[in-house]
Amino acid sequence: MTVSAAHYEVYMTTMTPAEWAEVPDNPRQRDTEKRAMQAKHLCRLEAAHLLVHMAEWPGGRCKLEGHTRSKVWSDKPEIAPEQVDVRVYVVASEDDAKRLYGHFNSREEGETATDRMFGAMRECGIDPQSTFVRSAKFSNAVRTAFAYLCGASSSTHTEEASSKVGVIKGNVYDAVDEFANEIKALDRMDVSKHRAFGAVVCCYLMAYRKHGDQVNEFFARYMADAGQKDGKLKDCVQLFADAMEAFRLVGASGFQPMNEACRTGLACIDRWIKTPDAKFSRSPKCNPFQYLD
Repeated sequence: MTVSAAHYEVYMTTMTPAEWAEVPDNPRQRDTEKRAMQAKHLCRLEAAHLLVHMAEWPGGRCKLEGHTRSKVWSDKPEIAPEQVDVRVYVVASEDDAKRLYGHFNSREEGETATDRMFGAMRECGIDPQSTFVRSAKFSNAVRTAFAYLCGASSSTHTEEASSKVGVIKGNVYDAVDEFANEIKALDRMDVSKHRAFGAVVCCYLMAYRKHGDQVNEFFARYMADAGQKDGKLKDCVQLFADAMEAFRLVGASGFQPMNEACRTGLACIDRWIKTPDAKFSRSPKCNPFQYLD
């Protein structure tokens, strides 16, 4: 949820680019280095670049936007202006500054789901090392896992719970905060983006919450395409892989394809935890809304 900047007391000041660089980044700021490398329009100074926005509260302050410009000017001081105009919003707390950040970056800088995902990880102290997690392209997966978690006690019927998903998913900041430890574990796995699409990541987050490091071998086998087949019988890794491939081939957005893949995927993981070498002719199913009960 974003808030209106009109709700706060505002005053103007000026700073040099060096002074602006000293203002801390917003806790929800996205991948500034990546944005700076892509910001070709900032290589030429324009009048519109000379106004930046900052939040200030008792004992603290942070940028509301202008992070990318600050990075570019620090790297290329020859194109930096002599000073910038700073519009300062007087807020009550850092939490207000984080909410106000959404106002500027959603409306003025075209913030994407990936930007918000990266900002949410940054806010939670997650410093991604793997290429996949740093890409921050799994917002829907973590929000779906959050919906399953929050909906687990609200309904015992899948259809009823599914109808609430749009409401339960909430914002990505809440979801990442809830699954921060699981995202850090995913980062340590260093998975391939070609195998770790939405339903796979959602299953990993939930299964790691339930079983901890026990699931890492399962996912390592899946990533290595090491599922086993014996005629019509398949082990749980292969059944999981088949379900994820079916999800990928559907290529549809929306909750139902994701839910169907997770129904099978989570059940396969639980079966494998109990009997890793067992093989089955049919895929097991479970209710993801009750998985973490």
